[in-house]
Amino acid sequence: MACAPRSAVEYAKTLAGDILLTYLLHPGTALYVGYSNLLENYNRLVLEQAARLERSPAGLMSTAAGLFVKFSYLYRF
Repeated sequence: MACAPRSAVEYAKTLAGDILLTYLLHPGTALYVGYSNLLENYNRLVLEQAARLERSPAGLMSTAAGLFVKFSYLYRF
């Protein structure tokens, strides 16, 4: 006897990576540089041909990426 699927939700794969670098000149004064990237398994062919999202069982593609720089300075008076 075969079992019926319990859900119609598509299989999703996600991989996220973050990097944060810090240069500390002295306590209270620092330079931060960070990068973030998100990979998901959307079907590339369907994305190019239609305006809908469809999952693929293999192949990750970058869906979001960001780079930031922050400088923090401690001012004493």
